[in-house]
Amino acid sequence: MPSFKSAVIQNVHYVEAPTQVAQPETVQFQGSVDAWMKLPVEVHVFDFKNVEVVSNSFFEVFLKFKKNLLAKNIQVVSLNFKPHILEVLKKEGQDKALGATQGLDALSSAPPKEAELDTRNWLIKYLVAASRSAMNTMFNTTVAADENYRESVKNFRLDQFDRIAFVEANSGKAKGKFYLCFDNKTLEALTRITIKNPNILLDEELTSSTATELLNLIYNGAKSKINDERGYDLPNTIPTLIAPTEAQKLRLEDLKNVFVIPFATPVGTYYLEIDFRS
Repeated sequence: MPSFKSAVIQNVHYVEAPTQVAQPETVQFQGSVDAWMKLPVEVHVFDFKNVEVVSNSFFEVFLKFKKNLLAKNIQVVSLNFKPHILEVLKKEGQDKALGATQGLDALSSAPPKEAELDTRNWLIKYLVAASRSAMNTMFNTTVAADENYRESVKNFRLDQFDRIAFVEANSGKAKGKFYLCFDNKTLEALTRITIKNPNILLDEELTSSTATELLNLIYNGAKSKINDERGYDLPNTIPTLIAPTEAQKLRLEDLKNVFVIPFATPVGTYYLEIDFRS
C-alpha cells in the first residue's frame, strides 16, 4: 500500500503524500503524528504533488496536527495541490486553513496557451534548481518550492514586502524581470546564518547584500541552463535593490507572462516573481 514518505533534511521535515489519501492512508498518517511532533525541526513541508484523491477525514487530522505545531511556533507548509483538489478544498472551506492557496481566481481564469505553459514549466524547473543550489552554497541549507502556486498574480502585490532584489535581463530573443521578495524577519534570519560572530549587529548593508547575492546566484544558475538548453542569449547582469513601491509600479498591465514561486526555508519564506517574454 502506498504510504507517506518522510525524511529530515537540514532541519526541514519533508513528507510526500501518496496518490490516494483515503482511510488507510489517514490511519497511517495519524500513527506517524506523535513521532513527527517530536522531530527537532523548524519546518514541516507536505508535498501533495502526487495526490489525485483525498478524503475529508484526512484533512481533519492534518489540520489538528498543523494547529498543534503552530502552537509551538513550528512552521507548516503545504505544497503542490492539483487544481481539482483545490476546488474540493474550497467547497469544503478548508483551502485557507491548509494554506494551500490564498485565492482561487487563478483557476477560473483562461488557461495559458500551450507554448506559454511549456515555457513556464521549464523556467520553473531551472529557477527552482538554481534556488536550491544557491541556498546550499550561501546557507548550507535547503529550500522547498511550491511549483503549483495558485495565488492570482493580480492579487500578489510586490509592495507588501520589506526588501526586493531585482534583475532585468533583456536580449534579442527575450526580456525578463526577476523580483526576489523578502520580509525583514526572513532576510535577517538568512543573513544571520552567514555571520560567524553572533554578536555582530545586522545592518541594512549586510541584509541587502544577502538579498542581492542570493538573486545573483539564482539568476546566473538559471541563465546558464536557459541559454545552453533553450537557445536564448540572456546577458550577464548584476542584481540591485529596488523599493517595493517602485517594483509594483514597474509591473506591466499585461500579467499573462508573470508567475510567482514561493520558497520555504527553515527560517522563513521568500518569493520569486518572474516576468518572462520571448
